[in-house]
Amino acid sequence: MYEMEEWMFREANDIDYTIVRPPRLMDQPLTNKTECVNVDGYFFPDTKTLNQIPRANVARFMLDALETNMYVKKAVAVDLPVD
Repeated sequence: MYEMEEWMFREANDIDYTIVRPPRLMDQPLTNKTECVNVDGYFFPDTKTLNQIPRANVARFMLDALETNMYVKKAVAVDLPVD
């Protein structure tokens, strides 16, 4: 994965992309929780997270990211906060 990301950063300057780094993906329904996001990170050193996320939440995050262009040419970790 690291090599793929490095290739994207180095070679994909002509396209818009966002690299999404979820933890363990779960086959569960969409939750109403707001995802934690760490730009350019792989984990959340200062936030307690579940270390697992429903695929539906990742899909929602990715669709929202398309609308905002907030994470273009960035890599972001996503996870759910611990209650």
